[in-house]
Amino acid sequence: LGVDPFVIADEVYWGIIAENDKRDGSPQAGRGPQLERIRLFDAIVGYNMYDSSQKSHAGYGADSSFIQDVQRIFGTYSRATGSTIGLIPNIMPGYNDRAVRLVRDHYVIPRQWAEGQAEGSFLAESFDKLAFPYLDPRLNMILITSWNEWNEDTNIEPVKVCPPTSQDSSESGNEFTQGYQYAGYGNRYLEVIRDKVVAICGRVRDSAGQPVSGVVVRAWRGRAVVARDVTDSHGYYTLSRLRMPEGDYIVGLQDRQRRRTVAVGAAGAVTGVDF
Repeated sequence: LGVDPFVIADEVYWGIIAENDKRDGSPQAGRGPQLERIRLFDAIVGYNMYDSSQKSHAGYGADSSFIQDVQRIFGTYSRATGSTIGLIPNIMPGYNDRAVRLVRDHYVIPRQWAEGQAEGSFLAESFDKLAFPYLDPRLNMILITSWNEWNEDTNIEPVKVCPPTSQDSSESGNEFTQGYQYAGYGNRYLEVIRDKVVAICGRVRDSAGQPVSGVVVRAWRGRAVVARDVTDSHGYYTLSRLRMPEGDYIVGLQDRQRRRTVAVGAAGAVTGVDF
């Protein structure tokens, strides 16, 4: 049909079904990467690395073994696939499905990396410890679970701002939260993602102030073009941190009259660089 789809398989997890299993196979913990099956795809990913059977993953990420164990799994698959099949690392803002599966008594992974830390700090640490170390530069892709899976509390979709609380509507008042703090976080998670993956973002407008689509925005370091993007239908562009580590750059359009020097810091996107 003239279409070449890029197929990503949900293949990375603690329990794996054996390749070529024509029966109703069941996942088996500890089984290694199934290379014959993996080779059928363009890339592999783990949709969600939460496993309710691994109690050592419970609680704050700073105190649990969740990150270290996921690193081990990602490393195993990365070494097995080598340069042939892309590995897309997965991260999430936390996990809590107790409001919909209370009878299963699943443990919680809070949204804070440690007690008293900021909302979104678990996701921020996951970028540094899981996403970036296993990022395939050929793909430049990270999977975040999820946009709006409210039932499992992996959502990053913006919500109305309200103060944090550990109280809930269960009979005990904290059976759903298990005493961890939850807040109406506003745009916090989109801001965490922006600051981790975007070096510079802005907008291109014409002389009348109207957005211009399809314009190429480039970043130069010295004489080399290190990053580029094409403005979307609203004139917006973003330049990736993968190509732009901390330092000074010239950013602008092909027209040399519309360029400026921009300093990229260690954290936080440079926003509002408009042309």
